[in-house]
Formats: sequence, C-alpha cells, structure tokens
Amino acid sequence: MNKIYPLRFRSLLNKIYPQPPIGGLEINDSAVRLVEFKKDNPDIRAYRLPPGMVANGRVKDKAGLITVLKELIGTSRGGRKTGFVLTIPSSNVFVQTVNLPPLAAHNLEEAAGLNVQMVSPLRQGEFYYDWQRVNRGEAAGSPIELLGAFVSREVVNDFSHCLQEAGLSLVAVEFASLSLARLLARKKFTEPLKPYLVAEIRPEGTTFMLVFNSQLLFHSFHSWGNVLGGEGAVGLADFLADLTEEINNISNFYLAHWGGVVNDLVFISSGLENEVKAAFKDKFVIFLKSEEVMPALGAATRSILGEKEINLLGTSSLDIFKQNRALTFVALWRTVLVATLGFLLLLALGSDLFLRQLVKSAIEVNALTLNEPGHKELLALKGEAAKFNELVSLVKGARQAKPQIGRVAGLVNNLAGVEIRITRFYVTSIDAPITINGVAANEQAAIAFKNRLAGEKSFTLVDLPISGIEPETGGQVSFTVHFQVLKANFQE
Repeated sequence: MNKIYPLRFRSLLNKIYPQPPIGGLEINDSAVRLVEFKKDNPDIRAYRLPPGMVANGRVKDKAGLITVLKELIGTSRGGRKTGFVLTIPSSNVFVQTVNLPPLAAHNLEEAAGLNVQMVSPLRQGEFYYDWQRVNRGEAAGSPIELLGAFVSREVVNDFSHCLQEAGLSLVAVEFASLSLARLLARKKFTEPLKPYLVAEIRPEGTTFMLVFNSQLLFHSFHSWGNVLGGEGAVGLADFLADLTEEINNISNFYLAHWGGVVNDLVFISSGLENEVKAAFKDKFVIFLKSEEVMPALGAATRSILGEKEINLLGTSSLDIFKQNRALTFVALWRTVLVATLGFLLLLALGSDLFLRQLVKSAIEVNALTLNEPGHKELLALKGEAAKFNELVSLVKGARQAKPQIGRVAGLVNNLAGVEIRITRFYVTSIDAPITINGVAANEQAAIAFKNRLAGEKSFTLVDLPISGIEPETGGQVSFTVHFQVLKANFQE
C-alpha cells in the first residue's frame, strides 16, 4: 500500500496542478519546424525561410523570424500555453567528453561544472554551457564520463529574444544532434550498448554523430564548402568520397578514444539512398528520410522532470518548467474562482428575486383573505369569545379566593389597632401582591403597623415606601403598604 499512495498522490497533484504541454521547435538556415503532441500523435507545422534570415546557424533578420514564429504560433494547437524546447543547428555547438574520478560522484554538480568549463574553446563569460552524464554500461566504481556542450551566448540570446517577442514560452535549448540521438532511441532505430555513426545530410552540410547506448558521444559539422566543384556545385563522386573519408576519420576517432569498431551506420537524408548504400555495402546501413526523422520531433520528446540533460538556455529548464507550471496553476484556479464567485452571485440574486416574489404573493393573498366579509366576522367572534373566557376565569378565581381574602382582610384589621384606619384594601388575587391605603395617627404609628405586618408569618415582602407617607390634617399621615400572602402558612 505504501508504494501505491505516492502514485495516487502524484496523479491527484497532476490533475489539480497540471503540467504545461511540451513542444519541439527547430530553427535552421532553411526552415522552422514546430511539433506538438496530442497524446501520441505529433502535429507538425513547417515554414520555409527565405535565404539569409538565418545563416550559418545564426539569426540575421530578427524581425522577419519573429513574424514567422508569430504565424506558426497562431496555428498552434496549444498556442502560448505550450512550453517549447528549441533545437538549434549543431554547427555552432562544441561538444567534448570529460572524465572524472569515481569520488567526484559525492559532489558531481560542482566537480562537473568546474571540469567542463576548463575544456571550453570559448572565452569565459562569452558562452553558455551544460553537461550530462554518459552511461556506457560501466561497472560501479568506474570513472565518471560526462558530455559537455558549449555555445556562444550571442547565438542563444538572439534565438530566445525572437521566441520571447513572438510570445512563445521557452523551457530549454539544445542542438540538433542531441535531439536526433534521443529520437533514434525512442523510435528504436538504435539499440542499447551499441555504437552507431549517424550522418545527417542537409542543404547546409553534413552533421556526423557518434551514438552509444542511445546517447550522444561526439558530433562534428562538415560544410559543403569543402567539396564544391569548379561551378560552385557538389558533384556526386566528390560528395561520396568526402562522406567516406569523414566516416573513416570518425570511426578511427571512436576506436582510439573508446575502443571498438563502428559497424552500424545511420544516414538521414531526403535522397541518395541507393548511392549511399552502394558506397558502404560492407557496413550495416540504416537509411532514414529527413521528413520522418527531424530534430523538432526529438526536442518535443525531451523529459523536463527526468534525468539531467544538456540545456544551453543558461537557466535550469526545471526551474523554468516549475515557473510555467505555477503560472498555469494560478491561471487555472483564478478562472475557477471567478466562475464560482459568478455562479454564487447569480444564485444569490436569483434567490433574492424568488423570495421577494414569494413574500409579495403571500402579502397579496393575506390581504385578499383579510378583506373578505366572512373573515372579518370570524375575527369579531374570536374577540368576543376571548373576552367572555377572561370574565369566566376572573369570576371563577374570585369565588375560589373569596374565603382566603376575607381572612387576610380580618387579620390586617386586627393588626391595625386603634391608631390605624384602613381606607382602601386592594387585592386582585390571593397570589398577587396586596396594596393597603390607610391613615395613621403619626409617622411612627404607620411604621409600627408595617412592622406588625412584617412580623406576621403569613405575610412576606412587606414594604412601606417612605415616599408614600404624606402628612394629613391634625398631625395624621396617609400611607401605602404592599405585601404578599404566603399560601403555605395561610390555609383555611
């Protein structure tokens, strides 16, 4: 179960935090090719460049290239949501293998960065570089082999500027030979733990590559300028002779550097299949059409979150990927939030309108009902019945309380004595407070009467408000006393 949960978690994370799609973009002297995958089906669009817009792998007409890219991105399925891996001509990229001792594995990033920079053919600060590890199936504890790549900053900056102005998101920059090595392995034209010599024949010249274990080891670019005839054209015999010489030189280089013989040749070209196979009939030759094996396809299959691969953008492709993924996440959930708030607002407005209509209808129904003659007569009868019931309750209570009220009045009269004259005895119920108004010979007599009432065990809450004592003629005072009867101590 512990192995399953992380997979489920990552699947859930990818649903709520989606990965931006990755596309491949190839720019060379003659064309621009853009590749995006829908599931496993590539969508390929191409634009042939006018002469001089890109020359010798460098941008010469930035405004023109930006216009071309904008036109291509306008027909793109993913549009500006796609992150593109740019693959540039190999002619301007220098590669070199570097060997490190096994101990360097403990701090490979630092050791690789230091040693790879030392073999750069360009001056410090004028190039971008990166490296990737070469796996040749060596045993544990063997020296570590790296492939370093270097390119002029100016070359990459010009390309990336054009992409940025066209509105394309750039996640990595690589070169054609690296893209092709990946594509050949993906299409299973090359096998693991086997050396191959790959020759890509293009209008600009031929790029030769050494591939082992589906990984690039070396490349070199051979321009047609070396084999031009007297009329400025390349003759077939000269071309085949030059091709044979270069392949022999690179085969010897592989033998001297890594040991072993390269017997498998892969040619990528739009033509000359029969002529090339005849020239190398002693070798195992795989001939592939340029239209089915193009660097843009290989670039589109690059893994952003997989093993480290060379990226000549100058910024980690993983960092750019995370930034683009975060921006996509924010844009997605911002849209969801706005849509949710809009729905809730509409729901609130609809509910308010519905409740207003409901209240209005209820008021109208009640008004109609209340104005009916029968309803008015019913209300009048209910009022008369309530009054009658109240009178019945009062009479019944008076009858039940009459004996007790008489005893209370008699007891109060006895406690009054000769100095007190009761003028009013007010009682509504034996359970309610009783009020006595009277006249006393003087103030002291009134207070003494109040004390006698308080001393009676059947009475409670006896109160003689001072404000209720008022002087009368002849030195007498009028007063008001309040008290309650304790029914438990006052039974018949």
